[in-house]
Amino acid sequence: MRAKLDRALKMPGWVSVLYGAMAVGLVPWIGFLAASLPSRHVSHHWDLAWTGMDIGILAAVVATTLLALRRSGWVVISATVVFTLLMTDAWFDVLTARPGQQLADALGAAMIELPLAIVSLWLAQNVAKALLNATRR
Repeated sequence: MRAKLDRALKMPGWVSVLYGAMAVGLVPWIGFLAASLPSRHVSHHWDLAWTGMDIGILAAVVATTLLALRRSGWVVISATVVFTLLMTDAWFDVLTARPGQQLADALGAAMIELPLAIVSLWLAQNVAKALLNATRR
């Protein structure tokens, strides 16, 4: 079983080269954005962007629910997606909120989203560890 897992986890050499190149390329890109983007920007379709984000979170949560009910190893992926989307949602909610009540509401939502994100990461890590341990036996 271990050999089967090792074969499944073996990555072609180009994978690390590709992701390494992306990381190197992102450094100057982030510097460019930090230096050139305005600190204020009015955006069209703001409502659609945020509604779409929450629909994505809903889809990932539903997928995680169904996969958990089936006790599927695929829950590792869906729970990781939930973690990522909740962290991203909290980040942008707080950073784009106007001072005052809007910021207070964003911080309140983040106080719910962040613990749920951590639980999702915990779930993904524990299921991944269990799957690895099961294949080692």
